[in-house]
Amino acid sequence: MNQSGVNRHIISASRRTDIPAFYTDWFLNRLRAKYVLVQNPFNSKHIRKVSLTPDDVSAIVFWTRDLSPMLPHIDWLDNNGYRFVILWTITGYPKWLEPNCLLLDKAIDAFCETSKRIGIKKIAWRYDPIIITDELTPKWHIDNFTRIAERLAGHTNRIIVSLMTPYRSVLRRFENEGIYFSKSPLERDDVCEMLVQLPQIARKNSIARIQVCCQSGTLAQFNIPDGACIDAQWLSDAFAIEFPAIKDSGQRRNCLCTKSIDIGAYNTCRGGCMYCYAVKNSKKAMQFATQYNPRAEMLG
Repeated sequence: MNQSGVNRHIISASRRTDIPAFYTDWFLNRLRAKYVLVQNPFNSKHIRKVSLTPDDVSAIVFWTRDLSPMLPHIDWLDNNGYRFVILWTITGYPKWLEPNCLLLDKAIDAFCETSKRIGIKKIAWRYDPIIITDELTPKWHIDNFTRIAERLAGHTNRIIVSLMTPYRSVLRRFENEGIYFSKSPLERDDVCEMLVQLPQIARKNSIARIQVCCQSGTLAQFNIPDGACIDAQWLSDAFAIEFPAIKDSGQRRNCLCTKSIDIGAYNTCRGGCMYCYAVKNSKKAMQFATQYNPRAEMLG
């Protein structure tokens, strides 16, 4: 294993918005320009210039629900020396919760097509967040998770799950819509039984690793260990390059992700997911997505 992943940066694209689904043209323009401007979300006056040359980017981590717009450009990324992995969220929730996301069958088909192109080591399935309501019961999740896992068998070897984090903006949105969910799901026996079954379902479908994001060890009792989404070991294994595991101090306290630079922007994703922490104003996000400049130096 060589050392070429050291002293370069990982690009996160992006925790803050779905770049592959909605901003592929902008992203490719930034790669061709070899740089991007990134605004600090907590200090709008602080803008940094980030190099996107293949020599400076050790890997790109795509966070998405639909890589389809990016798929025709996969060969271009490879040919220009860009390494990448994909964190792909598929939850199969009803439209009232995810109004602008791919329908389940289309999402699974797109995932499988992408996996065939890039290989199972470079694509992970996120079943995140797990939300428990009167409609989305633990039994519903077991059936739903099983259905998706069976379709993704042979197309990934990594699953990331998490219980929904009750961000204030999300709580307010749920309350305004009259949506009531379990705020302490681990106190319920049926939820605990569901969590016991998830690793079993994963193994049954030849998915070797299941891990949880930002749960501080609370799901270890169910054989779901904590893990990183941007995982230095995953990247090292995928590319046979040593990626140093440097904790990302800019993330939540319980986050185990290695350090990266996120090039996205809040309030730009038009997925419309009710539980999204990255969009506080959905109208603003929709407006931005229809009016943005694909040649802008910065998203947002």
